[in-house]
Amino acid sequence: MQLKETPLFSQDGLSFSTLQLVDDDSLLNENILILKKMSSELTDTQRLPDGIKDSQATYLILKVIYYSQPDQDDFIAAIAYRTLYKQKQALTDKAVQLFVVSVQTPTQETRNPFGYQDMRYQGVYDSQETLLKDVPLISLNELSAEPHNAMFKCFASQTEERQKGYTLLKQSRPELSPRIELLLSALSNIEGEYTQFSPEEVLQGLSLSQEG
Repeated sequence: MQLKETPLFSQDGLSFSTLQLVDDDSLLNENILILKKMSSELTDTQRLPDGIKDSQATYLILKVIYYSQPDQDDFIAAIAYRTLYKQKQALTDKAVQLFVVSVQTPTQETRNPFGYQDMRYQGVYDSQETLLKDVPLISLNELSAEPHNAMFKCFASQTEERQKGYTLLKQSRPELSPRIELLLSALSNIEGEYTQFSPEEVLQGLSLSQEG
């Protein structure tokens, strides 16, 4: 069993990659993103959303939950990936921080068993449970409509919240790469909840519609 890290892109002093667990012949994708700060001076709050922007860690591990409410298996998987990644990279606890990001709005019934009752920021919950006290739960639909939250809100499940994110992003960061802009534009224009689509499928569908 080993971890496979796949680079995605770099922008604004951050590198983005995915993390997957390879077990024999099967590749298990747990929707894990790694954000690595490429400069110790990356402190501009316009670049990272609430709940993440204050982190002093260099490696930011995001367990993203697209299709359902967060459950016990999600938190167990997230903690396991953080542990394995730290061991693989020989990193200290201070160098790594874990976040659970929910595309859906987590209900109170979902949050309470894991101690996520208090908001530090709008849409950012902190847990009182020992194992999760340093693992913020971020609800994309509930993040405030501020420029530093814009990129993440583009992936919220609710159409209105996605559109808020895309509009803010275009106003504050017109230098986005064409591929990222295409993806975010496609997401913002999908009616209703987009949870049945992967980002790759959204891009492919938009490309086909433009060709037609």
